[in-house]
Amino acid sequence: MLSCVAQYHKRKVGTLYPDQLMVIVYDSIIMNLNGAIEGMSHHRYFSAYWKILLAQNAFSKLLIALNIAEGCDFALNHSKLFAYFKKQLREASLLNDEKKVRSVIKLMGKLREAWSGTINTSAHSIYGERSFN
Repeated sequence: MLSCVAQYHKRKVGTLYPDQLMVIVYDSIIMNLNGAIEGMSHHRYFSAYWKILLAQNAFSKLLIALNIAEGCDFALNHSKLFAYFKKQLREASLLNDEKKVRSVIKLMGKLREAWSGTINTSAHSIYGERSFN
């Protein structure tokens, strides 16, 4: 049986729009990568490795969710970008390279802003009167 908190989170996520879910996933990736940098800077390499692994898993799930079979440029471009991020993070993890992690965070921040902006500009016309931030 799910705890009350788990039920609340399940219901909350289940009622979100796909655009909102993307922003949440991007936020979690950025949060984990910031945690990896903190771990590296304090010589807690296992912690850094674990945070990078969580981010890589999120990218893997995003890759699986893309519908590349339909040949959409969006899906194809994002699949290349997510694969690049995973490669950068794999190298960062092996070399304890904060610079590679920071570069992924920077690009993810831009993607997150783009998704968030899309939600805010089209939310009223698509979803009606509802706040997304």
